[in-house]
Amino acid sequence: MINRKLVHKLLIFIYETYREKNGDSISRLKFERYRVDDPLFISLVRDACEDSAATNADSLLYAMLSDLHDMGYIKLQNMQFKLLQPGVYEAIRLKRPILFFLIKHWKWYIPIIIGVAITMLNK
Repeated sequence: MINRKLVHKLLIFIYETYREKNGDSISRLKFERYRVDDPLFISLVRDACEDSAATNADSLLYAMLSDLHDMGYIKLQNMQFKLLQPGVYEAIRLKRPILFFLIKHWKWYIPIIIGVAITMLNK
């Protein structure tokens, strides 16, 4: 059975696999492809799901990849998939929510710094 937690775990794992090879840069996203029948991903699904679903790990992995494709996080075609930019952002958000918030809302720093500086100068 597919649940969101397992799909998110797969997305984070795909992102970590990409990051190990290419670093934090997203410039190589369009060139990096993974196979649907890669034993690395199948073993992740087999380990993460219950024993009853472990026998159908291939079909479960494909269903999870189809869900990620429907969400717009990966592009799935011809038994291969690649991570897309929204998938990278979602994986970062899931893995490190505080860091994602700080990166996403960096414009808040300027008024906060100015406010703190004015408060300190007025004392």
